[in-house]
Amino acid sequence: MRLRSSAHPQRTCSVDPARGRRSAIPSAAVSKKLEDKRARRLEQERRKAAQQREARRRTLLTAGIAVLVAALVVFLIISERQGERTAQNEPIGVSLAQAGCTDVQSFADQTQGLESSHIEVGSPHEPYNSSPPSSGVHYAQQAAPGFYPAALPVEQVVHNLEHGQVVVWYSPDASEETISMIEDYVERENDKAARTPDPRSGESQLEPLLGVPYNDIQDGTYAMTTWTNLQTCDRFSSAAVDEFRTQFQGLAPEQFAAPFRGGPTALETLAPTEQPSPEASP
Repeated sequence: MRLRSSAHPQRTCSVDPARGRRSAIPSAAVSKKLEDKRARRLEQERRKAAQQREARRRTLLTAGIAVLVAALVVFLIISERQGERTAQNEPIGVSLAQAGCTDVQSFADQTQGLESSHIEVGSPHEPYNSSPPSSGVHYAQQAAPGFYPAALPVEQVVHNLEHGQVVVWYSPDASEETISMIEDYVERENDKAARTPDPRSGESQLEPLLGVPYNDIQDGTYAMTTWTNLQTCDRFSSAAVDEFRTQFQGLAPEQFAAPFRGGPTALETLAPTEQPSPEASP
């Protein structure tokens, strides 16, 4: 009797030596699936690595930009401050040699021997012994520091001299350029003083300058006065005013204004607790 052949081909098997039984050999389809899965995993890993590299690159780029911006801000701040310092000390007008200044004149203190140096507003009084005045009787209320385009009562301004402040009197007929330079100087120096502590007390100091028009300036376009001292000049020079202030600012019966640049001062004769205050002015 003939044996029928099987309708299906026999599966080739192998013996698993570890288990002692037969196992089927993976088909080509299964192998392809495994390869595809492995390829997808590798692609995911590649993309993830690329994303991580891009994230690191962006982080470094952001950090670098932040450092550059911070450095730029610091540079601009330093440059601005250096520019401000330069502007604050930049000469205004001509040099001292070109200013055409007279020698400093000193006058007697016209308040010597008086019981009070204050007078009522509008009261008659003895003429001042210099023009512009450099000492004498005055109103009880002093003028605020600063530049004035219109004249003030001289009796009011003399009170500022008594406080050790410096007055720059300018002729109304002076050129617009000269008047503008005087205004710029007064405002700049008062601003610097307002931001600088008084070396005697550590507190904010009195602004030291006034710029005031005056009709009867002799031998010059503008004059500088402190208590009992006067100097006139033809052309405006911040160096000339600086030198005058160094010699005389703060030297007065009531020494409210701080000395300028550590120049000569009578304040050394007073102990810090003996310093007068503007509110206590007689």
